[in-house]
Amino acid sequence: MKGSLFFLSYYFPPSNAIGGHRILKLANELSSVWECSIYASSHYYEGRYDNQLTHQIGNENIKLIRLSPLWDRVFTALVHRNPSGFMARGIRRLGRIIMIPDIAILWSGLTRRKIIKDVEKHPSERKVIWVSMSPFSSGIAGVLAKKRTGAKLILDFRDPWTISPMYRHGRMRKWLEQKVEKWMLGYADRVLVTSEGSRRLFEMHYPSVKHKVKVITNAFVPLADSPSPKEKETGREEITITYTGSFYGDRQPFTFLEGFSSWKKGQKHPNKVKIVFAGSNNYTRIRKYAEALGILDNIEFYQEISYSKSLEMMQKADVLLLLNGKHPSNDVFIPAKLFDYMRVGKPILFIGGGSTAEIIKKCELGEVAPHRPKDISKRLETLLDVDYLSGFTIGDIKEYSISSIGRNVNKLLEEILET
Repeated sequence: MKGSLFFLSYYFPPSNAIGGHRILKLANELSSVWECSIYASSHYYEGRYDNQLTHQIGNENIKLIRLSPLWDRVFTALVHRNPSGFMARGIRRLGRIIMIPDIAILWSGLTRRKIIKDVEKHPSERKVIWVSMSPFSSGIAGVLAKKRTGAKLILDFRDPWTISPMYRHGRMRKWLEQKVEKWMLGYADRVLVTSEGSRRLFEMHYPSVKHKVKVITNAFVPLADSPSPKEKETGREEITITYTGSFYGDRQPFTFLEGFSSWKKGQKHPNKVKIVFAGSNNYTRIRKYAEALGILDNIEFYQEISYSKSLEMMQKADVLLLLNGKHPSNDVFIPAKLFDYMRVGKPILFIGGGSTAEIIKKCELGEVAPHRPKDISKRLETLLDVDYLSGFTIGDIKEYSISSIGRNVNKLLEEILET
């Protein structure tokens, strides 16, 4: 073994939160040469579970430690039956107000004590603590563990914290949390971000740590049974556009629906195109909007689904829909869904800009449109052509495979252990 990795990842399967997917993939890839310990919560606030994910830990060199403070257990008992209900939302909102920096602060404190004990008694001299954020209280635990044990520290910002365009707290709290963030960054040996846009954001706000910031994107795991070209060419009586996942903030499908409505008006057989939305709990506004546009009959709605079911639906689709919010600040984010879409090799319609658009154009993954119905309608004209679909071939995506990302991470780990 090259050494020992200690992952702090509050979200981990069976939680279906995307942060857990990132660490699961990395640990499976790295565990052939690194001994991996993952510290995760026993309970999950987001209410998204997929028990099938727990079977994807693929190596005996991975040790999973679950920790659960009293608050986590009380919260789960109160809201487990209806995680998206009024009580659950109210308790989450209250927790985010009174628990600074976030609702996982008690879990982070418990984890800090455990990881210090485990790192100190571990015989390996090559030790790295890897903190997956959010929750950002995990970063505090990671810094304190580094100070106590002398292990190297990686802060993995899946999304920016106080410098995020989506930050919503008041000025006083932001001032305090920026002080904490700057303190954390000072102790990190490397700061990881998932896009070039996020890297530029960190370098602009924290120029003193510019040399520490590295981009490690999310990754895809190749499918074991990719469909053959002949299979792709059959079944064109109906064309399916699929979106898997939830809608939140300004990441909504309304502009897409307007564009589809515009495209539909110029078609002879528009009902041969079906839109599938799968993975959200509430489609009330979307249904009303689609009905007003006269396209409700083209849409099928599915509630929350498992990760394996979402992959199955992606494979059955002809076109995959990907969205970012309208505001330009969203351009720094790359939806993790993009890498699952890469995995199935179907053409993508992406509505948005920034880092995601750059990858789709570079890798020839499909079509990119701004948040304008007219442009979306034009892209649909291209994507929904039967000849285009039958002849579509995905571009070179090797650099985003988990094996390629794993090699980059291995190189990064060796670099920080040598300093």
